[in-house]
Amino acid sequence: MTVRAWPAGAPTVRSAAVVAAGVTGVTAVFQLALALGAPWGQAAYGGAVAELPRELRVSSAVAAIVWPLVGLVVLRRAGWRVWAPLPAAALPVASWGIVGLAGLAVVLNAITRSPLERAVWLPVCLVLFTTTLIVARGAGRRHSRGSSTSARTP
Repeated sequence: MTVRAWPAGAPTVRSAAVVAAGVTGVTAVFQLALALGAPWGQAAYGGAVAELPRELRVSSAVAAIVWPLVGLVVLRRAGWRVWAPLPAAALPVASWGIVGLAGLAVVLNAITRSPLERAVWLPVCLVLFTTTLIVARGAGRRHSRGSSTSARTP
């Protein structure tokens, strides 16, 4: 069975990037709310407490900054003309790193003791994993083909 890869900029890859960016945006808003004291701790950090202690609120504040940057990296890798916090040469490695982190998030949210956290974040993380995988594979194949094609002599 052959798996078809999509070139970066193809509708599927670009659409997947938009969905991934939306997921990172929603996640950033959730983390910001936690950092500001929203009593949603049972849906985060293992669900041990409703209101997060100071250390976890600081962690959520950092996450609220990082998640939008992750979304920008994914969008840029898919061919959208947006600013990204990394140089273009670092985007392929960063994209695969994001896929790996999303995969880890799937596992951690699948095994959490918090039923609320699992119910909310497992599907979200599955969407993030799937969409970032589509972007990383699709964009990576285009660049691989492009570099081997450009190496040919006419």
